[in-house]
Amino acid sequence: MKQAVVLAPCKVNLTLDITRRRSDGYHEMEMILLAADLCDRVTVTLHSGRGIRVECDDQMVPLDEGNLAVRAARIFYQRTGLPAQGTDIAIEKRIPMEAGLAGGSADAAAVLVALNALCGTGLPLEELEAMALPLGADVPFCLRGGVVIARGIGEEFRILPALPDCFLAIAKPWEGVSTAAAFRRADELGIPRHPDTQRMEMAIWSRKLPKIAKHLYNVLEPAAGLPIISELKRLLLEQGALGAVMTGSGSAVVGLFEEESAAQSARERLAPLCQGVFVARPCAQGAHLVQLDGQ
Repeated sequence: MKQAVVLAPCKVNLTLDITRRRSDGYHEMEMILLAADLCDRVTVTLHSGRGIRVECDDQMVPLDEGNLAVRAARIFYQRTGLPAQGTDIAIEKRIPMEAGLAGGSADAAAVLVALNALCGTGLPLEELEAMALPLGADVPFCLRGGVVIARGIGEEFRILPALPDCFLAIAKPWEGVSTAAAFRRADELGIPRHPDTQRMEMAIWSRKLPKIAKHLYNVLEPAAGLPIISELKRLLLEQGALGAVMTGSGSAVVGLFEEESAAQSARERLAPLCQGVFVARPCAQGAHLVQLDGQ
């Protein structure tokens, strides 16, 4: 029996823009993404049995093909040509669901990292990213981490410098948002305002947090249709956030803070209104191996 443990950081959108809706229904995007150290812990065990099984400490997480982690294992064996082994996947959830934090994508990335180590395939990051793309636009980024501009349907990356030292208060309200519904509503409403991605990139290169905070914007925020999102943004700013933005398709809202104490105070203030509030920091890496046993 061989086992690998991988930490899977969440994804935060500093910006999100829809540049085009394609004829196949996909939306082409331009967005600046940040990995944060709010992590799921994924343990993958290979054994002499058969099949891919998943278990999770959150009963809301699907345990079948609806779970991207299962599909990630299947695509790994298909693409590498290796015979599928008995594969058990255990997920300890910290990243909330329906939050826009790419928790399912992070778990899928973690499975690819784990199997790459357990099977000794030694695939470079770029090959894992190409393997991950059919699983969803966020999975390649969840492998890479750091700060990037992502374009297309998530397959085009340009690496940006790390943010200056800062803290993120991530507030997940009780209400969730369906990704498909958010994009459908954005199509219906139109997009009257777009983020200034170029200025955000310049702000990141300047390493000035107030400049970065000034350009936070997500075109899906109006499409989420949840008043609590505006309320959480207002409260985060009251608590000293330099800026606040909904991440992904929602419903989580992220506040950018210079001081940990202020971020912790915001967590305490928002906790009664939310399913969960977390304080995190930017993370330089994506899904990464922390333990490998039985080699």
